[in-house]
Amino acid sequence: MAIMMFFITVACVPGGSCAEDGGPSGPGPVPAVFFPEKVFDFGIVLEGKEITHDFVVQNRGTSELSIVNVKPG
Repeated sequence: MAIMMFFITVACVPGGSCAEDGGPSGPGPVPAVFFPEKVFDFGIVLEGKEITHDFVVQNRGTSELSIVNVKPG
C-alpha cells in the first residue's frame, strides 16, 4: 500500500496579518487554510506505476492565502 503525505507551509502576504493586531477594531484580516480531504488511500500500487491525486486547498479566511512550499513525504 502506498501512503502519500504532503507538508504545506502557509504564509501571509504583505499587508495581511497572521495574528490578531489587537487594535480597537478587533482582529485584522487573516487567511484560514482548509483541506476538505486530508487523506487519500491509493490502495495497492505496482512499483514504477505513476499515480496522481488532486488535493483541494481552500482559503476560508479574510485575507490572501499564499502557499509557499509543498513537499511530498
